[in-house]
Amino acid sequence: WPTLCCENVNLPKLGYNFFRLVFLPRHSTFLHQAQKPYFREDHFSGGRPPTVSGDQLSGGVRLRSAGSQRPQLLVIGASTGGPHAIAALLRGFERALPVPIVVVQHMAENFVPILAAQLDGLAGMRCHMAVHGERMAAGQVYLAPGDKHLLVASTPAGLELRLSLAPAENFCRPSIDPLLRSVVAALGGAVVAVILTGMGQDGLEGARMVTAAGGTVLAQDESSSAIWGMPGAGAGAGLCHAVLSPKHLAAKVGGLLEELS
Repeated sequence: WPTLCCENVNLPKLGYNFFRLVFLPRHSTFLHQAQKPYFREDHFSGGRPPTVSGDQLSGGVRLRSAGSQRPQLLVIGASTGGPHAIAALLRGFERALPVPIVVVQHMAENFVPILAAQLDGLAGMRCHMAVHGERMAAGQVYLAPGDKHLLVASTPAGLELRLSLAPAENFCRPSIDPLLRSVVAALGGAVVAVILTGMGQDGLEGARMVTAAGGTVLAQDESSSAIWGMPGAGAGAGLCHAVLSPKHLAAKVGGLLEELS
């Protein structure tokens, strides 16, 4: 029989809490992760030494070198436990980034504005729900609305956002994979993709495309993840340059933007 898991999404700054029910296959390798405590702040502050990055082996995970292209975009994807992980990542930046940031969080559409409000202002960056046709700007955070895929298009005027009602992928809309496909089509490998905590494998195929195009993929580590499904899938496939807590991921992203600028 499948197992029914209850996902808790907690936004304490706004005094809001809700639950989502998710079915997992009987023999899911992620079931044991559901027993871990959710949203402990020390998990996200990086309590253990970071996993090394580069072409090395660490804890059975083969890591790869960073892409060589100058990043023009940061993509963040998350699901179970994502609101706190995204906030911890953004809070870890010392200042507004010199590139736009697009975020896909698996969440019901009614709650996306609440998450946008919580993320707004972190590291001096404004956050709002993406609007179809909106031109992207550096240091701005664009959050996928519920029940629409978020895509990026290259136009003569610059990067623009697109919203799509195409079918769900990986049982999700918005989904990380179509976003990453669109980013590769628009920018090639000039992207850093960060896959945070969540069930399933959304983002895996998109991460393959990013690395094949010469971009860089980072993932949240197991100890700080509520469920190490999505980040674990990319790490296990050898697609990641580093596997770290959100705090250390922020430092890694900042370093990549400086090194390749």
